[in-house]
Order: sequence, then structure tokens, then C-alpha cells
Amino acid sequence: MKKANTSSFTILHSHFSFDTVRPLGVFQPAIGLRVTRKAGNMRIMSAPGFKSFESLYSVRETLDRLEELLRSKRIKIFARLDQAAEANAVGIAMRPMELLIFGDPKTGSPLMIQYSSLAIDLPLKALAWESEEKKVYLSFNASEYLAERHQMAGQPFRPVEGLLAQAAL
Repeated sequence: MKKANTSSFTILHSHFSFDTVRPLGVFQPAIGLRVTRKAGNMRIMSAPGFKSFESLYSVRETLDRLEELLRSKRIKIFARLDQAAEANAVGIAMRPMELLIFGDPKTGSPLMIQYSSLAIDLPLKALAWESEEKKVYLSFNASEYLAERHQMAGQPFRPVEGLLAQAAL
């Protein structure tokens, strides 16, 4: 089910911009991420190199769309974890949250050979989650962050961010 505001989607970022989207706000160094809006502030999950797109769909629909896009590009889905369901199974209430683990061994393996530390961040992951305000976000490690963290030449994961954006629209 689409959310009412279909004219644009939101990108949250730490130090980076995406020319094709309208930025919602900026990260500020603090315990939590603060995104400034005209209507006020809201608290969003924060971590260095963590990027989020506001999704027009539910958590489940967002990851369904992402899975379909990844499969169309022949990118392997390794696992999909319904973290809220697992929490609920042990009596802990949690808003909807699902993690998708995906990648292309043909592309990732040579990169891990060249940059051994990259293996800690591969396969790639995308997290769809619902905020307290009932907004859904699709979050992931920014390609810039991965490139900097592993001292990589270039940003080989940049195209994946486009697929993540498509899934959230």
C-alpha cells in the first residue's frame, strides 16, 4: 500500500548527497540522528555511513520490491530475516523490521580478494523498518562509507543504491 505523499521520497544521509532526490535533512553528530523538517524534528536511527530512504510502502512491501529488483539483476538473495517476528516470538514487542542479505559472488569475491577487510561487510544488507511515527525507511551502508572504510578505489556499490531507491519509491 502506497503512502499518501507520492510526489517525492526522502533520503537521509551523513555526508553525501544524491542528485536525483530531494534531501530531507542532514545528520548531526549526536547520540541519535536528527533530521530537520519544517514541521519539526524527529529521531531516526543513526550510525556512521548509515543511509536511509523513506519508503512509500510497508516494511514487507518495501523488501518485496527490493527482492524483485535484485533478482531481475541476477543478484543473489542469501537471507531475509523478519526481526520483529523473532522478537515477538520471545515476547518482545517490536515495530516491523526486516533485514535482507544479498550480493553477487561473481562481483564481491574479487573485491574481497583485493580488499580483505571488505568481507566483514559483504554480503550487502538492507534494513526496512518502521519508525515510531509509522514511517517506513530502507536503510543500508552507504557506498561512500564502504569505499572509505576499506580504502577502496572507486565506489563499486554505488549502483546498488539506485536499486534501493527504486524499491522505496
